[in-house]
Amino acid sequence: MKFARVYLVIVGAMFILIGAAYLLSPAELIEAGGIAISEVSGVTEVRAMYGGLQIGFGVFLLWAAGGRERVSAGCWALFAVMGVIALARGGSALLEDHFVQFHIMGLAFEVTIAVLAWIAFRRSRSEARMLI
Repeated sequence: MKFARVYLVIVGAMFILIGAAYLLSPAELIEAGGIAISEVSGVTEVRAMYGGLQIGFGVFLLWAAGGRERVSAGCWALFAVMGVIALARGGSALLEDHFVQFHIMGLAFEVTIAVLAWIAFRRSRSEARMLI
């Protein structure tokens, strides 16, 4: 369970830092992904969805790491979220037949996080059974 807890803390902190960066510099970061903000309301939307959502998920992961009974749920949530994001990114790139370096790096990051979350989930479940 130690691996899973440490993993949740590391990834949770990463989400919080990335979210904070989107709160502070939304236009610059979103444009790196090929998205242009055309109105001020777009800045608010980027801050909320890319900043707030990531910070919130990071806080959830830290909370999950803080309790033995929550670790498996945190790992499962991380696996599900990152797995679906990877599927959506990869599927969209295939549909559009448009893979750029930003998308390839994002996909590699998301798949890596998801696979490690699955491993952490499986290990935490096995270790929890041993404690019973």
